[in-house]
Amino acid sequence: MNIKHDVIPFRTTKKRIQGTGSEKARHCSELIKSFSNLLKSDTLDESGTAMYLEMKRKTIKEYVTAVHPYSIYSYERTRNNGTTYTLWATEVYDSDGKRNKIQCMELDGLYEKLYSFYDIGSIFLRKNTLAKHFNAFLEDKKLYISNKSVMEYRRLWTKYYANEPIVTKDLNSLTVKDFRNFFV
Repeated sequence: MNIKHDVIPFRTTKKRIQGTGSEKARHCSELIKSFSNLLKSDTLDESGTAMYLEMKRKTIKEYVTAVHPYSIYSYERTRNNGTTYTLWATEVYDSDGKRNKIQCMELDGLYEKLYSFYDIGSIFLRKNTLAKHFNAFLEDKKLYISNKSVMEYRRLWTKYYANEPIVTKDLNSLTVKDFRNFFV
């Protein structure tokens, strides 16, 4: 088995990760990203890949257990042909306090979805607005354009867009009506 031991300390995943919920979540998140990078780098053979995938699966479960405060439950559903299947489900709340149900046919798949929600897709936990994207755009542009141009972009933003309701509304909840009100 070809493994670079300096990439991920193997012993940290053999026992449960200690610490408070946020410390444990941060450590698990770092381990999961390290697992993903290692798997992409083609430094493992088949048995090493299987071992690291299993370690990643366990670490994702531990991460979700540390950050997800709601219960995970299963229930039976029946298809049209009469066969039954089990769904695993839980609830999460978005930045507006709206309840969303996440479900999957496999428990590990549900843990993957929850990991994506809390860590990878964490922008869904914060309000994602045009104003935030404009500020990120300016930070990026500062590397390539003059300060005078940045000031001009900022002046135009303030004059034409800053006071519009559409720039402070969450991008995930924009509707056709919002765009009509903005452009008409």
